[in-house]
Amino acid sequence: MNPNKKTQIANNKQQTNHKSQKEKLETVTTKFGYWDLGFGFYLFLGIFNEDKLKMKILVINGPNLNLLGQREKSNYGELTLEKIEEIVKSEYSEDNFTLFQSNHEGEIIDHIQNATDNYDALIINPGGYSHTSVAIRDALEVAKLPKIEVHLSNISSRDDFRHRSITAPMTDGYLSGFKEKGYLAAVYLIKKMVK
Repeated sequence: MNPNKKTQIANNKQQTNHKSQKEKLETVTTKFGYWDLGFGFYLFLGIFNEDKLKMKILVINGPNLNLLGQREKSNYGELTLEKIEEIVKSEYSEDNFTLFQSNHEGEIIDHIQNATDNYDALIINPGGYSHTSVAIRDALEVAKLPKIEVHLSNISSRDDFRHRSITAPMTDGYLSGFKEKGYLAAVYLIKKMVK
């Protein structure tokens, strides 16, 4: 056989093998969210997109919680609200938190109403409004996202009027009595709920 022809056949085989390997590579990389673009792999906006792994969580704190660190430490703990927020952000640094506190019912309702379209989940400590606010209860009922109510103190061991939360039934559940750890537990449970 002509030596030049042998060389041409060998080259054709190499090209065929190279093409086959490239097709396989493109199939594999596309399946797992990568595109083969020349010399590098570029992360495709898919299952490995960092933003997809994060959660946007709104944390609402109601009246008088701006006074944490000064109020009945046996019930509420010694930490300020700012310190609790810092702990939550540090523990779940991969997530995005919007932290809001207000002593005004209408402002809390506005934030609840905006939550469904802007956040993945809601954690709320309505404070004293837990026992009195039908309006906050109604706003929570309409909000269509995972919701957990948190109370720093154990409300069942306090004054009789605190034993019942009228807002909690409009959430997925509530945590009471674990002080700042209640917020950490709420984030953990929300992440399990949305898996």
